[in-house]
Amino acid sequence: MKIHRADDRGMAEHGWLHSRYSFSFAEYHHPDRMGFGALRVINDDVVEPGTGFEMHPHRDMEIITIVMRGAVAHKDTAGNEGITKAGQIQYMSAGSGLYHSESNPSKSEPLELFQIWIRPDAKGVQPRYAQRDCSELGDRNRWVALVSPEGEGGAMPIRQDATILSARLEAGKRKRRNRATEGCSSLSRGRCASATQCWDGGTRRRSKRRMRWR
Repeated sequence: MKIHRADDRGMAEHGWLHSRYSFSFAEYHHPDRMGFGALRVINDDVVEPGTGFEMHPHRDMEIITIVMRGAVAHKDTAGNEGITKAGQIQYMSAGSGLYHSESNPSKSEPLELFQIWIRPDAKGVQPRYAQRDCSELGDRNRWVALVSPEGEGGAMPIRQDATILSARLEAGKRKRRNRATEGCSSLSRGRCASATQCWDGGTRRRSKRRMRWR
């Protein structure tokens, strides 16, 4: 098991954007942190009110945005647009290629989000976009599937043999994860412990063996 502490992450401060990178991204490059299997990016972003990313291109990438606070406004050249609020997730499969913009529509509240990029299992496919309400994330002490290959259990289907699970644990509670599946864990807030390690919010944990990606 390899642990990346929160204060070891890459960092970017642009005035309007405050980012923390778990893997190499933009100007941050770490030769030992180029991703994990098909998982390429986990960015922890805060976007100031009334600002955002102007139109920019993507291709052949599954992009999942988990909004923690505020809302993100999306618009793309495939004709999709929408606002994803805290407690919801947004999914964009860039496929054969498109341009999109992401912004914080609020004039007063910062936008806090996690953005996750996963390489797809096929290239050059038709782009697609979707949103999902994750109000069940308010349920305590259980795993909730956000995305999965086939959309099992109400999860949003993505183009890769990958599943993102989320859990909100009350103090002192435990939740086991299927040890047959190796992967990458992320703690956004609080403190968490395993049988051998303890880590704080913002920390990433990778298992010894790689995920079993297709």
